[in-house]
Amino acid sequence: MRTGLPPFYCPIAPALHPRVEWIRHRALAWADSIGLYRTPGDRARGVATHSAELACRVLPAGRDDLLWLFSAWNYWSFALSDGRDDITKPKSAADIADFTVRIFRALDEPGYRRPDATPLESALADLIDRTRDVATAVQFRRLAEGVRDWLLALTWQTTHTERGSVPTLDDFAAMRTATRGTRLFAAWIEIGSGVTLPGEQRWAASVRALTTAAGFIVSCDNDIVGHVTGNRVPGQNIVDLLAARHDRPVREALTAAKAIRDSAMIRFLGLRNGLARNAGSDLHGYLRGLNHYLRGSLDWMDTAPRYTGARDRPSPRSRLGLVITGIPPGKDTGPPDIPAVKWWWRL
Repeated sequence: MRTGLPPFYCPIAPALHPRVEWIRHRALAWADSIGLYRTPGDRARGVATHSAELACRVLPAGRDDLLWLFSAWNYWSFALSDGRDDITKPKSAADIADFTVRIFRALDEPGYRRPDATPLESALADLIDRTRDVATAVQFRRLAEGVRDWLLALTWQTTHTERGSVPTLDDFAAMRTATRGTRLFAAWIEIGSGVTLPGEQRWAASVRALTTAAGFIVSCDNDIVGHVTGNRVPGQNIVDLLAARHDRPVREALTAAKAIRDSAMIRFLGLRNGLARNAGSDLHGYLRGLNHYLRGSLDWMDTAPRYTGARDRPSPRSRLGLVITGIPPGKDTGPPDIPAVKWWWRL
């Protein structure tokens, strides 16, 4: 196990789509044909995200023709995120806002193309067209809302980076699931699983809480792993924030972050089990997808080169050695004192 990484409580079995290698090859062939990567170095970093493996762990029983497209969305989102975070290519909140407005139009206007589109914009326009062809109108609208949610959160995050400010823990918790693209992943769970929850059910408080809790747990796991491995945006990480806002040593902040994360996992499991008792087939499919999202994100980080320290090598054999356990972390301490998540316990 990587020194400094705690065990992760996740009583969910691992799963991986059997055709992950074909799906990876197909998605990267699309990236090459569309010109997503400008240099061999950019492509190597893209390959090292293991984006196809992430998709194949979130949807281990998905259709091949949908999974390569989901993988392509992941390769695109990492290309955008890595370009934004790279200190050699700084992006301002204003730049992201301008980019976001153009993306919103592409989401709303079928076939929209800008004559001066950047490679990232052209690639996304192609993804949008392809997704419209395979998703229902409701599924696509939820995906579009997920993209909007994510880009707005990236703008907010960049604003704090520009100011050199640290958000409150409550604001951070409210926005972290969005900066992680939770609603975008949730939309793909529906598309890839072939389910469409009725609006009354998808936006019911219990399902919204469960979805948000899943995204929050994945975000905390990512923050903890990213903090220990050095793969993070400084100041935009729950461990950094707890250390800075509460004047704690880093080791104590890491322990506090882990406790917050574990309490969210316990609440997720309780909400999930309650919903499953009376769920129909579509809701059961959605719940399975959230399970795979939680466990698959951990298994993906364990071998993805962006976390194992080999980001520029496409096929490393290294792994972090994450310890994933089904043993509860101890006595349930109830909700953390964070209003943005505390409402999950009131349902």
